[in-house]
Amino acid sequence: MFSTLSMAVVAGGLVGSGLAMPFAASAPSAPMDLVPRCEDPDVLPPLTWYNGIGKGDKQDVGLYDQEVMYWGDNKALATVTCGPRVDKGDNKMLNLARLGDWVEPSDCSSDEWVKVKFKTQESYNSAKEAWAWVDSTEGNTVYVVVDGANCGEDGRQPYAVTHVVYDEATLTATLMGRKDKWMEFVRTGDVHFSSQGAKTDNNLEKRAEGTLNLENDFSKPIVNAEFNGVSVGLECVECKTTGALDYELSVGFFEVTAEVTTRNSVGASILLGLSISGELVEPFRPSPINFLSVPLTPFSILGIAEFSPIITVNGQAEIGSLTAELTTTFGGAVRVPDDRTLRLFGGSDSLDPEFEAFEPTIGASLELTASISPTVTLEMSARAFGIGATVGVALEAPFLEASLKAEADTGGGVCNDPEGLAGLSFGLDIGARMNFFAGFGEKGEQPNAIEIFSVQTPLVDTCLALATGEGDGDDGGDGGDGDNGGGGDENERPKVGFAAYSNGEVRDLFNFGALDDATAIPVVDGATLSAVAIDGEAAGIANCEVYSDFVDEDPLPQCFNLVERVQNNREFFVPEGTEINGGCLLCANFA
Repeated sequence: MFSTLSMAVVAGGLVGSGLAMPFAASAPSAPMDLVPRCEDPDVLPPLTWYNGIGKGDKQDVGLYDQEVMYWGDNKALATVTCGPRVDKGDNKMLNLARLGDWVEPSDCSSDEWVKVKFKTQESYNSAKEAWAWVDSTEGNTVYVVVDGANCGEDGRQPYAVTHVVYDEATLTATLMGRKDKWMEFVRTGDVHFSSQGAKTDNNLEKRAEGTLNLENDFSKPIVNAEFNGVSVGLECVECKTTGALDYELSVGFFEVTAEVTTRNSVGASILLGLSISGELVEPFRPSPINFLSVPLTPFSILGIAEFSPIITVNGQAEIGSLTAELTTTFGGAVRVPDDRTLRLFGGSDSLDPEFEAFEPTIGASLELTASISPTVTLEMSARAFGIGATVGVALEAPFLEASLKAEADTGGGVCNDPEGLAGLSFGLDIGARMNFFAGFGEKGEQPNAIEIFSVQTPLVDTCLALATGEGDGDDGGDGGDGDNGGGGDENERPKVGFAAYSNGEVRDLFNFGALDDATAIPVVDGATLSAVAIDGEAAGIANCEVYSDFVDEDPLPQCFNLVERVQNNREFFVPEGTEINGGCLLCANFA
């Protein structure tokens, strides 16, 4: 289906203060002249002698059970094969274009006859002999298709002919009957739609203008909501679809066939902005998002078929959890190698998608899980001879799943930095799914959907430092006041980790010096504890216990109301509803 599929997406621009979302696009928008417009249907003109009909030595006066005719321009080509009804007698078809230069232009000025004037006696005699069938038996009908400037609304008109009058003196045959409608006489039929457009004069190369242009910019605000007291804003800062599409779709009475090929880097780019103010303790799932719904230029064959392409972009986002406020950007891209084609019911190429990561940037946040999955659908629906069919591509790509968590080690080494004391581990999984569908049905039904590929892979596993080097008294407590539970100079007390708060602040935790001493959790006015991370390795500590209450008593401080036990090199997130405004850690080799 695809010779070129290039998907580029950035999910990011996430900020953690306010809901104004002053996000700035990093690349220009799609030029307006590239954005497909919903226009009046393009009525395809008939192609009288297309594909060599009636040219050279291909003149033919025969009557047939079915005929092949062409409509098209440089944007699209439709090949129509149809046969007449036989339930009301014996019927044949005659396409006057097959007579080529044997005849003068036909006269179809009457609703009751068509006049055909031959240039030679030989061609006149051939036609008279071949057409004798019409008058041989009562009820015989030949459905005649005639092209001309005054023939039908689009320059092509069918007639139901039951009698022929010949004038040998003028070499003229008058085909007597009545104007008819395609739907009235067609018994079987097949319409083949192609974006390649009509062939050039040499009949060798097809024009390239026929591809469907998919260029669209669907940047827009998505969500601005209050959720459990948390303000959440999500914006599609710069979101686009790109490229063009070639298609082949055949709609018949008994079968639908389809093939789709992309051109000019078909894809989509997504740059998201997220603003969250407050602590999100349960998943936030906004309603399914309709980013875009743009009908592309439709076309029709008068009285036979209509073709209506439409591009839609829908999506689903989820923010799984968030502690503290967030400032981060992240994203990735998925691409498919060039010259790949997919076909309904087999014979498709392998697409082998490739993935690329964008460098993440992260500010202060302790935990986040989030995902976004936009789905771009290009659907072409058609009706031919009253039969509905549809073909298209649904591409969910790239869907992104991101997570970040806090790390701490008082001995350094966080994020592979000898001086690193605290950091955030960041993980990004990227994936893509593609379906191809085609068959009988109406728009939106996606019949015979085939999953072409479904791939998900870890793309980023990195760590970003938050703090390095020795902390100062401001971060770890002042070492002497009862509020912070300290005692002595901080350089004499080994760090055992850090405490993080709901407003994003992070403060170091120090041991008093003895491994079983209590360590006060520094108080932050106006914020509750969100997480505790400890590293007992540097201080020889295996575990710490988190208590909600701390009393600085003589000779030893006391901790009360155990909340949780934290293993070394682990972080602990305080359970929802637990009030810890000045608790403590008791660190030792607990069993």
